[in-house]
Amino acid sequence: MTVELLDPGVLTVHDTAPIVEGATVRDTLRRSLALARHAEALGYGRYWTAEQHGMRAVAGCAPEVICAAAAASTNTIRIGAAGVLIPSHPPLLVSERFGSLEALYPDRIDLALGRSLGGPRSAIDLIRAERDHTRSGVVQQIDSLIGHFRSEYHDGARSVAGYGYEPQLWILGTSTDSAEMAAERGLPYAFGGHLAPGRVDDAVSTYKHACARAENAQRPRLAVSVSVIAADTSADAQHLAESHRMKVLQRRVHNRRICLPNPDTAARQRPHDPNTLRAYEAATASFVIGDGETVRAQLAQLRDQTGADEIILSTPVFDHEARLHSFELVAGRS
Repeated sequence: MTVELLDPGVLTVHDTAPIVEGATVRDTLRRSLALARHAEALGYGRYWTAEQHGMRAVAGCAPEVICAAAAASTNTIRIGAAGVLIPSHPPLLVSERFGSLEALYPDRIDLALGRSLGGPRSAIDLIRAERDHTRSGVVQQIDSLIGHFRSEYHDGARSVAGYGYEPQLWILGTSTDSAEMAAERGLPYAFGGHLAPGRVDDAVSTYKHACARAENAQRPRLAVSVSVIAADTSADAQHLAESHRMKVLQRRVHNRRICLPNPDTAARQRPHDPNTLRAYEAATASFVIGDGETVRAQLAQLRDQTGADEIILSTPVFDHEARLHSFELVAGRS
């Protein structure tokens, strides 16, 4: 059976701005902007940055700042946050920040809303200790945010930069709960498959069925994320994946948090104990890893299996040039 390959326009780069071993925050953020420009040149549809706090190996702490810089560095690609963790921010402030971006870069800004902690509780408590992560609380905050974008006055206040400047809103999640939230509001849904690959079928099915029965029923728009590492050969791609395997092993087995290591170093330190080795290799069990042709075919199969309109790519690779090359291969441009 011939598989129809993906057009780069339905691909999204998901960038957590990982701080690799030996790099600084400045290095990392400059590489993120270079990645956004690279993705645009390759014809990718979107560049999304994440929000995480208090994590030593992640520089993606202020998505609105990275989005502003990425939008200023590009011309056509859509730029967004995936996601802004809505329990940690007053909806009025979110509407003002992303409304300002939409005003500056019309029809180019995306805002995907998530509900996870996004870091250690000690850090998140300093951002907004009174946050509400319950379903009802998150629903109220999402609806309040939508209200600030769509109503001149909402909750007695006017979002000057938000009203009339609504970015493209998405709900981001890894559960059937988030799928229902998106469908009930007629919003597109981005499923975090790179975080919870085993839940993708249930969440996708829930979203599509909930869209069909919603009062404001619209054609469901679905994106699914997956971790991807492509290289000129499958052996090279597997070698690049050693970095992520070692990072996860150190966290899960040794309770050590490290920056993404050089794959050469990780390969030399590969565990020999069978149980530890299984844990090491399991870190990339859900990844799509291989040469360009293999990866493109597997992504097309993922699209066909889930019915996704778009595929979001997370690529944890140590070397900046190798990371850029992975995105080239996925786009079929190298």
